[in-house]
Parts: sequence; structure tokens; C-alpha cells
Amino acid sequence: MRVTALAEGSYSEGLYRLKNGLRVGLSPMPGFSSVALGLWVENGSRHEKPENNGISHFIEHMMFKGTRRRTAFQIADEFDAIGGQINAYTSKEYTCFHIRVLKSHLEIGLDILADMFLDSAFSQEDIDKEAHVIVEEINMYEDTPDDLVHDVLQASVWGGNPLGMTILGEKAVITGFTRDVLMSYVKSHYVPGRTLVTAAGNFETGEMLALLERYLGDFGYSGGPGAPAIPEETAAPVYKPCRVVKHKDIEQTHILAAYPGINAVDRDFYPMALFNTIFGGGMSSRLFQRIREEAALAYSVYASNITFKDTGLYSIYAALSPENTGLVLELIDGEIKRIFAERIDAAQLARTKEQLKSNYLMGQESTYGRMSSAARNILVHGRIIPPGETIERIDIVSLDDVYNLAGRLFTEGSMSLAVVGNADGGDIK
Repeated sequence: MRVTALAEGSYSEGLYRLKNGLRVGLSPMPGFSSVALGLWVENGSRHEKPENNGISHFIEHMMFKGTRRRTAFQIADEFDAIGGQINAYTSKEYTCFHIRVLKSHLEIGLDILADMFLDSAFSQEDIDKEAHVIVEEINMYEDTPDDLVHDVLQASVWGGNPLGMTILGEKAVITGFTRDVLMSYVKSHYVPGRTLVTAAGNFETGEMLALLERYLGDFGYSGGPGAPAIPEETAAPVYKPCRVVKHKDIEQTHILAAYPGINAVDRDFYPMALFNTIFGGGMSSRLFQRIREEAALAYSVYASNITFKDTGLYSIYAALSPENTGLVLELIDGEIKRIFAERIDAAQLARTKEQLKSNYLMGQESTYGRMSSAARNILVHGRIIPPGETIERIDIVSLDDVYNLAGRLFTEGSMSLAVVGNADGGDIK
């Protein structure tokens, strides 16, 4: 991994380290007007315990509530004044704080972001207020069944493992957080060894590294760069097939069928991307065409591959009228069988490769897309994967690769099913 010594005026893409050990992934894009920059902490809900579930997401919120130098309003007002964008999100495996600004406003944007990240106030008054905000967010989520059904299923298939816990947490836990609890968690989990900065856009590499040293070089909540990082969750999640129903008095029934998937570094990652696109990943997919276009039984139907560092899920979702639940489940089962009976041909595989490559390359033309892609590469693979290598990996996938992957997915007795809404038990059985 390279260090910071670079001459200004260079546009070198690559991975670097600051003096405090903070990793930096840079993707210069000369000719663009903007810069996207993200701070990624390898900490999410799977690093929590039941007694503090939701703390990562809570901390994300609190970093927008003011610092010793700025109030919450000043943070928002200063970004609005430069026409910039700032946001954050928490996942099961990491938390991201990101900005997008014009090149001429990069230092201002970085100053604000670093101030929030390193010196947020975490006042007890703001903590108590934000607890109520997050309780309302949980209530809103409960009223969003297309999202809720995913949490219901994951809590069951990974029951007992932190990966099955929700990102938002439980109301009783959220409302009990204190400043001491939050700050203790920050000091132990927000350390340079678990943090990554990625940036993409119009900047010179040497200049960017100098700015990052200036604003993040003193980062080290836990005593500096030599402080130990919190170990990863050691207990690998074990997939347990389940059938689970959450009754809600709503118009539609939301169903999610799932199978053991692949992890983010699996050899079948690219065969999976191609298979999913053909089977259920878009409007031309077999699932969409059969269930929505031909049978007209659902407005929303799709399949998706959910990957984590050590496991994954392959899921099939549909929202439909309760009386059609049994029929739609039969049609899903039929499409799984048909993918083996009516095999994908070479022409369809070639078209799908072009679709994937086009989507990927167009995403690389966005500063935010390029910044996020670099972060995922580094967090999973430890390096920035060049676009040419990704294109090559898509091109070399064969039909045998796709069908070997499909055989891994759909094994007898491995299907799980979660249902949210007014569901009939007989249909689910």
C-alpha cells in the first residue's frame, strides 16, 4: 500500500495510507466539475449486541447534531451555501458518511465532514430528542412492508447471530442510550484501522492526500494509530430454513422466498450477477414477464442477490393480493424449475453480458458511483479493481458457470419464506 509522498499535479489512482494508518482510495476523474468523498467505517448492526442493537445507526444520526464549532443548523447551512450534498447511511457491515461538492469547495466540504466525524458534541439533550426521531423512523419502517419482510426473514434464517438483527434496533434499547454509552462505543469502534476514505472526481492526488492529512491526520479516538481495532464477528451465521408470517391488516401480501446465497468474494459472484439478471433482475426477466406481464398477478416482483463478507441470500420478492398468494408461490416454483428445463442459450447470455457491462460502465461515469465502487472493492478485496478487470470477469462467464451456480442455489429443502400482510396459512404451506 502506497504512502502519501506524491508530487502535486499527479492524477494517480490507487490505495494509500495516512500517517495515522487511515486507508485512502483515490479515483481521480479529470474534466469533471465535482468531487465525491466518503468516510466508511467497518461497523454496522452485525457488530452490535442485543443490548445495544441500533447504536451504529444512532451514532450516524448524532454526527449531524452539532460539534463544538458548529450547530446542526450551521452544518446544513454551510453545505447549502456551497451547493453541496452531505448524507450518511448505516448497513449491517459498515457506516458511510459522504459528501459531493464542486472542486473549488472541496476543502470547505472536507472541513465540515471531518468536524462532524471527529468532534461531534453528543449532548444528552440531543440524544434524548433523536431517540424520539428514530422511534418514529422505526414506526415508519413498520408501515413499509416491502422493507419489513426482508428484516422478518433475515431475523429468522440467521436467528441468534448478530447478522439477523435490524439496523434500526428496538425502541426500548434506543430510548435508553446515554452519552457515555455512545461515546464509549465510538472510542472503541471508530478507529483508523476500521476506517476508509474514498474519493472520486476532479482533484490532484497529491493535493487530496495533503488535505486528508490536514483534516483527518489526527484521527484516533482509541489512542492513535497503534490502538487495536475491534475484532470482526467470529461466529459465522448459519442459515436455517424457516417459514414466518407477520400479520398486518393491509391491502397486499408481501412475500419473500429465499435460499442460501453466496458471499461477496465467492467465485460465482459474476455468474450470479448474470443469472439474476436473466431470472428476476429486471423487466425482461423471466419472473417479471411470467408473474406481472403474463399472469398480471403482481405489480412488483423481482429477485436479488444479497451479499455479505461471509454469507449471502438469494431472495425472490412479490407484492400481491392476499387471495393470489398460493398461485404466485406456485408460479415462482414453476419458474425455478423452468430455468433448468428451458435452458438459457448463448445468445441470451451474450445480451445479458452487454447489459451488465453497460450498467457498470455508465455507473463509473458518476463521481459518487466511482467513489462507492472503490470503497466496496477495498472493503471486500483490499484493492481498487480496474474497470477493465471487471469487464473481463463478466466476459469469461460461461453457461456452465451460470448453471453450476443455479444448482448451488436451488437445493431441496433450502427455501425459506417470509410473509407480511393478510396471509392464509394453507397457501403458505
